[in-house]
Amino acid sequence: MNGECSCCLVNVILSCTSLHPNLLILLLAFIPAAKMPANYVWLGLHTYQHQIMVIFEKLFFFIGLNLVRKYALNVSWRKSVLVGSFLVLIFNSMYFLIIYDVWRNAWFYIFTDVR
Repeated sequence: MNGECSCCLVNVILSCTSLHPNLLILLLAFIPAAKMPANYVWLGLHTYQHQIMVIFEKLFFFIGLNLVRKYALNVSWRKSVLVGSFLVLIFNSMYFLIIYDVWRNAWFYIFTDVR
């Protein structure tokens, strides 16, 4: 071996996406099948609220990319991944408030759902 992990998931994704650019979109767009029907039942989530959530996701993603481009290009990628992972963990753990019926509100879900 030359010291390089050929079975590393990142290498597989990068090599596949260079051949098939849409494959990355399919790999990163995985959503559990039961989540949306559960949200419609538990929260009374309406289609317009879901669409507002999608628009906010795209807007925050755009703003986040611009902030990274402007202020965080010299930050270590390891620190960026660590901070991003913890933020996603915190926001996704707020979904337990909905699961355990602490606070079931569709608008709370819209602002805490991070994909």
